[in-house]
Amino acid sequence: MPKYDLGGQWQGWTSVGVADSFYLPDFEMQPEYLLTVPGHWQLEPELATHKGSVFYRTTFDWQPTLTWPVIRLSIGGAFYRTTAWLNGDLLGTHEGYFTPMSWEIQPDHLLPEGNVLAIRVDCPPANVSWRDMVIGIYGEWDCKPPQINPGGIWGPVTLQENFRGYLQNLQVDSRLTGWHSAQIKLQTDLIWRSVASQVKVTVKITPRNFVGKEVSQDFSLTVQPGSNKLDLKLNLPDPKLWWCWDQGYPHLYNISLIVIDEQGSEVDSCATYI
Repeated sequence: MPKYDLGGQWQGWTSVGVADSFYLPDFEMQPEYLLTVPGHWQLEPELATHKGSVFYRTTFDWQPTLTWPVIRLSIGGAFYRTTAWLNGDLLGTHEGYFTPMSWEIQPDHLLPEGNVLAIRVDCPPANVSWRDMVIGIYGEWDCKPPQINPGGIWGPVTLQENFRGYLQNLQVDSRLTGWHSAQIKLQTDLIWRSVASQVKVTVKITPRNFVGKEVSQDFSLTVQPGSNKLDLKLNLPDPKLWWCWDQGYPHLYNISLIVIDEQGSEVDSCATYI
């Protein structure tokens, strides 16, 4: 599915005076900085000791490649509180540094040229101490230099088109069911933006770092408009286990999932490894 990388050099400000206007399409103030996205802002020489807020802004063009596309704007991760606007309209707010965020965009909300994406990142947010934030060793750790602040948009920023729907929130669980067998359980949400339909979901498991056999299984499912919870199970014969270095070899498997509609068109796919 078409995916557009919106990373690169973004305009940036740290002056709180721009907070109420930097996201508006007609905002014309010269940037204080040019910031690399993705990246932590303290990697920029001018912001090496900065704490608080950074206001990011970029522009992009967009031409649809699919008929009736389902469009999502995704941020792979930002540290710590994130607020995003597109063409002056609020998309939403997200809190936390290790989870991605995404928003579904209506096609008529995008322009052929000059779309404005603005993101405010607060780290730490106003009136919030490090102890109020779930950030592990990045908080008040006695081995961390006090001036270190991991704030910034550290994950990729993308705009993705899908046909009729998309997958999200993939979770994988693996359990041994005997001496020579394991069960792989996949749970994911299929967001369906079309009429009730039959889809085929193909799951493939292949060795990631060793030579072995591929396991593949097809599932035929009926999906309804809206969110559909997929709960898929398949058996992995003679699984090669992951061992720490002093006990054996750390075997890993790639897992891919692809959704095909009743006309044979790809809807979406996702992948991970275990």
